[in-house]
Amino acid sequence: HGKSLTESNEFNARGYFEHDRLVHCNDRLLHMQGLEWSDPFSLFDNRINQLELFKEKGQEVIGIIRDEFSMDVPAVIKDPRISLLTHFWKEIFRQLDWKPLYIMIHRDSTEVAASLKRRNHLPEYVSEKLWAHYVLTAEKETRGCPRLFVSYEQLLDEFSSFESAVRNFLGLYMPGTLGVPDGRSIDGELRHHSHPEGKA
Repeated sequence: HGKSLTESNEFNARGYFEHDRLVHCNDRLLHMQGLEWSDPFSLFDNRINQLELFKEKGQEVIGIIRDEFSMDVPAVIKDPRISLLTHFWKEIFRQLDWKPLYIMIHRDSTEVAASLKRRNHLPEYVSEKLWAHYVLTAEKETRGCPRLFVSYEQLLDEFSSFESAVRNFLGLYMPGTLGVPDGRSIDGELRHHSHPEGKA
């Protein structure tokens, strides 16, 4: 979905399924507030003025979305930074007359910390704080919205039930328009970090 998907690299051989232009936009929005996605301490201490951000950058982001996506079919957008900018994005969706559905994928915090340590050289205690802030903020800011909670473990180990849950969730709101990929794209061998005590 979309044109400018982030390319694969040594840390993720299949790619990230994130849109470069939107990721860069979200980074710029955070920078405008003096924040970094990877600094939990600045995120804790600052309230993001999302209304002001929309006034300044909303139409630019809408233009990027119109260029990236077909307006005739449902779009899929993935970027953890949206957890911190939910109100900004809700206004984007309102302007586009889109009805957002949120799929929240949970992964054990120690696995996330190991991944960020390898890729971004972040200390584990920083990554643990980031994980908590992103997860809790996303949960809070999507209350009252259509949303589905699933796990990373389920995606890899029980894909049929994962797929069924996603299809059922999306089908409640978009019957006849589903495009969930089949299990051939899921490769558990690409999992670099696993919690030693078992499933998260």
